Amino acid sequence: YGPATYDLFFEKPRLLAPPFYTEEVPERVDFRGNVLTPINVEAARFAIRRLKKKGVQSVAVCFLFSFLNPDHELKIKELFAAEFSEARLSLSYEVLPQIREFYRMSTTIINAYIQPVMANYLGSLENRMREMGISTPKLYIMQSNGGVSTFAGSAKKPVATVLSGPAGGVIASMGTCEGVGINNIITFDMGGTSCDVALIHQGNPVITTQGKINLRPIALPMLDIHTVSAGGGTIARLDAVGGLQVGPDSAGADPGPVCYDRGGENITITDANMVIGVLDPDHFLGGRMKLNKPKAERLLEERIAKPLTMHLMEAAHGVLDIINVKMEEAIKAVSSQRGYDIRDFTLVAFGGGGPMHAGRMALDLGIPSVLIPLTPG
Repeated sequence: YGPATYDLFFEKPRLLAPPFYTEEVPERVDFRGNVLTPINVEAARFAIRRLKKKGVQSVAVCFLFSFLNPDHELKIKELFAAEFSEARLSLSYEVLPQIREFYRMSTTIINAYIQPVMANYLGSLENRMREMGISTPKLYIMQSNGGVSTFAGSAKKPVATVLSGPAGGVIASMGTCEGVGINNIITFDMGGTSCDVALIHQGNPVITTQGKINLRPIALPMLDIHTVSAGGGTIARLDAVGGLQVGPDSAGADPGPVCYDRGGENITITDANMVIGVLDPDHFLGGRMKLNKPKAERLLEERIAKPLTMHLMEAAHGVLDIINVKMEEAIKAVSSQRGYDIRDFTLVAFGGGGPMHAGRMALDLGIPSVLIPLTPG
């Protein structure tokens, strides 16, 4: 549905659990939670052994009406403990006990997909923190809904943390603005690869129970954060017909922008900001890192300005104008397109790139005030 309906070249995202790693087990619970067909224990054991033989590390279990009657999923859990105890297990009943099996299954599979990595990372992080002398009894991780969870809870249900970084920015913005008496804010978080925006009305953030990560549905409560591919590393280039395109691909942290002088050959938003003088090449990171301005200017001239018969500064401003419009559209998506008067809000700009673009964008959109935290990065 949506724009993909009209996209002749649309490709569905790659399956996280391809058919080779998928097993079926006979069982059936009806829509009232009554058992129609008891789970076939021997078939379940055989399926578990097959998965073990295939080298699976993490397993998602999703039965049709398990949110009404979890007995069959719990039986699978019991069989895994006996047959394949080293596997990590995600039961849909525990991850998302609600109706609509497609969204429940998608959420459970994503949880199973990231669980081994997150569990290992959080375990290593906790050990390292204890070695450093941090003796706090409970350690917490930010969740996508703006709340927190223990390390153990996040290791078991990591899908609840997939937007925790942007959510942390929203919660921090609320705290900052509360101290100065501002209730209506639009958060503008621009980092290295993406831009995340959210709206807070009368001190309350907008919450959603439906989200997507790379076209994959996640049906958990989360702050309603709109994300676009626009960050300091976003690449500017000419397309096949000679038009200037900015994004969605990124130079990333390695090699990064051209001016970082670490092998990057693609002009980025950071390079354009340096060319127009927003960034000082001699005082980046407080002077700890020198930027190669001549190299960025040369490549911007060769690849964008000269082919478009533009002056170097015009080309740099053109790159920034395009990316600003994309980020402005994201702000409209959470504000004016939902019936809010954007003139009633303050733009809170943070992240490594947010404050560099906020002033121009506020003027373009008619936002009357901009707040930049003391340490926006």
